[in-house]
Amino acid sequence: EGRTCDWEDFYGRYDLLLKLGNTSEPWKSRKQQEIKERIRKEYDVPISDDDLLWGKIYQDMVHETGVEPEGLYARETIIKYWRQNRSKYQKIGGSCRRRGSWRNKG
Repeated sequence: EGRTCDWEDFYGRYDLLLKLGNTSEPWKSRKQQEIKERIRKEYDVPISDDDLLWGKIYQDMVHETGVEPEGLYARETIIKYWRQNRSKYQKIGGSCRRRGSWRNKG
């Protein structure tokens, strides 16, 4: 008779899930995002409004690069493009808020 294992309730299952979860990509991505958000909050880094980021800046970036950012890093990609081309968007008044007020937006 062969051995069987109950995968839903075996000794050490919780520890195994923690180890697997810590090495999986979503956990690492979420951790990196938390670190970036903490640094932005700590140093009061100005970030463009989401309306502008996902509107004009997104359209300009797609038009210029031909690539639509997707997934977890889409927002970071748009922010990077905005920072590299900040001179294009300085004319738009009130488009840049301090980190604290952006957090309270909604």
